[in-house]
Amino acid sequence: SPRRKTILRKRARKWIKSIPAGKNSNTIHFTHDGRFGYVANQGEASLTVIDAADDGAVDTIEVGEGPDYLIFSPDDRYAYVANTRSDKLSVVEVGSHRRVANVSVGGSKLGLMHRHISISPGGDYVSVPNPEDGTVSVVSAKDLKVVGTLMAGKGCNAMCTVGGGH
Repeated sequence: SPRRKTILRKRARKWIKSIPAGKNSNTIHFTHDGRFGYVANQGEASLTVIDAADDGAVDTIEVGEGPDYLIFSPDDRYAYVANTRSDKLSVVEVGSHRRVANVSVGGSKLGLMHRHISISPGGDYVSVPNPEDGTVSVVSAKDLKVVGTLMAGKGCNAMCTVGGGH
């Protein structure tokens, strides 16, 4: 009924509590199932992991400098983190909340631009724009290595998916 929807909307907008995160935290991204939220802490080169079931921080993960944007694999097994002040794509295993790799991609040493990343529909490839180089690095999710570099023009940071899906 319309009345019930109004009540649910009001509840959804209710402040529940504050959860501490790291310095200069700027974004939070949730796994597809909504269980975990990963907060990018640019001032600490880390992620704060929020457990949505407990409404609290459960872990901190060290990643590359200036973590900015992140995306999860379609099966929520991995989180891929674009770092604005390093040339690294950090890869985090969601189940253990541990960084498993820092993959070298194109330059982003000045941290002047955000880096948006995308993942192919099947989760096989991660595309990382490199605004300072004017390139896009294509990373194999299986091998955690750059398998291709595309020219895109200086300042590129918006993304489209590169690679086939299943």
